[in-house]
Amino acid sequence: MMFTRAATGIAFSSDGGVEIVELGANLGGALTARFFSRDGRGGDPYDGWRDALDEAKEAGFSLVNVVVGVPANFTYQKSMFLPFRGRRKISQILLPELEGELPISSEAAVADFVATESGREGTHAIAV
Repeated sequence: MMFTRAATGIAFSSDGGVEIVELGANLGGALTARFFSRDGRGGDPYDGWRDALDEAKEAGFSLVNVVVGVPANFTYQKSMFLPFRGRRKISQILLPELEGELPISSEAAVADFVATESGREGTHAIAV
């Protein structure tokens, strides 16, 4: 049976645990769901996440183009005004704008934003 993956979601927990759900449909239209779960092992949660993702890949889970949930206490959020309106331009300057305000280097960070208001002058956004 040929399997076509439709969507994968990953939820990370603050103790290093991981839950993955993969939903799909085969060419005949039958729906499938697979689930992977690994409890946190204590210690560094990043190590736990990496180990769990390695196990999931070995079990055949595709970890490309996924939706990820990260615990709020592992994120940094900032309300900001940017003198641009285009998503592409804002995405290009977002990390440099956050440099010096993050507890890690911007090279080690991933950032995105949600525009809360946009006008001729620019965009009010919440960066995460």
